[in-house]
Amino acid sequence: MYHKVMSGLFEKIHHDQSVLKLKIFSICGFISTFTFFYFMVNIDPSHKDWFLGRVIIAIISLIAFVASLIPSTSFTRRRYCVNMLMWSYIIMYFYLLTLNDWSVFHRWSYFVVIAIMATVGLTWRDYLYTAILALLMPVVLGPFGPLTALAQVHFHAANIVTFIVIGITIKSNFEYRDQVIKLTDNLVQNSKMTALGQMSSGVSHEINNPLAIITNSADQIEESLEDGSKNKATVQSSLDKINKAVNRIARIVQGLHSFSQGDSSETFSRVDTREIISNACELYFEKFRTSGIELKTTLPEQPVMAFCQKNQLTQVLSNLLLNAHDACVKLSHPQIKVILTTDNGDIKISVIDNGPGVSKAIENQIMQPFFTTKDIGQGTGLGLSIALGIARANNGELYLDRTVSPSCFTLKLPLA
Repeated sequence: MYHKVMSGLFEKIHHDQSVLKLKIFSICGFISTFTFFYFMVNIDPSHKDWFLGRVIIAIISLIAFVASLIPSTSFTRRRYCVNMLMWSYIIMYFYLLTLNDWSVFHRWSYFVVIAIMATVGLTWRDYLYTAILALLMPVVLGPFGPLTALAQVHFHAANIVTFIVIGITIKSNFEYRDQVIKLTDNLVQNSKMTALGQMSSGVSHEINNPLAIITNSADQIEESLEDGSKNKATVQSSLDKINKAVNRIARIVQGLHSFSQGDSSETFSRVDTREIISNACELYFEKFRTSGIELKTTLPEQPVMAFCQKNQLTQVLSNLLLNAHDACVKLSHPQIKVILTTDNGDIKISVIDNGPGVSKAIENQIMQPFFTTKDIGQGTGLGLSIALGIARANNGELYLDRTVSPSCFTLKLPLA
């Protein structure tokens, strides 16, 4: 899951870049196609141009620009728009090349155009498709043109070398991106193990308490059986204590299970968000108690259902609780509140602490990967960025709520 979330964060960066690239490319494509037509026809009357081809490119440019303005346009559709614009330019300039008998000027024009188009593709596969199209057309149709064999070899060699050089650069860029995601994934796993280590001592103590209750209650029942007494009230009281202790352990184990599960294949289901909050709080109850932190939860009496991934949202709340702990643990009277509310079809889970709060100077950075205010070795700076990724993967949002002071982070989810 963590790899998927971090990949999603990098994909968002790639998404923003692709939108910007599509917008700029479509504007330049629209302007340049008619600008070049005007100059080519007026500067060199002998030049043969293809006005219909330029109109087609202008129409594709307009479609691509509109697609870049629609937020819901998928990455795949943006790819299609970029590819259509790239390939239409390549086809048109190859047609102009043949229309003008492979003149030196048009050979250079084709060379420049395909070199520019090679850098525009949004994926490595798009680059390969563009390279095949741009190189294959002159190779297949070149023998039917007026160029000598030597001129053709020179022309094809220049194109091939250009695509190899550009291809190496583009391939390295995509490989670098994948390596960054992989290294980030390793850091995330270390961060997860650190969080598990922080809660382990508290959880072990939390489980030992109900185990002691079970042992004592079992001893009382055994003594009642040995002396032959039939005090049903005493036996029933002991059984009730055992039952409560077992349920307590079960809730703690369930919380650990929810935190440790990191399977990106976890299905979405209707979940009572009160249960998510309870699972997360169970994990840190003992840690907060030994730290002198007062933990309060405010939950509605009725179920508050969300269509989400339960285990992963437990991880989000666990991260928020840990951050709240670190923020207020050094105060004389540290307090943490978890409040569940609904508002206009949205579920809001707010984690509030009475620590110093988040300064406005770093407000825009706290959700970025690797940013942390903790001392060196105390944090990776990935917690909030991962939590944000999980929230968005569940059609929600995570944000710093400035309407509540001193410090409040709110997880917002659609109400199911």
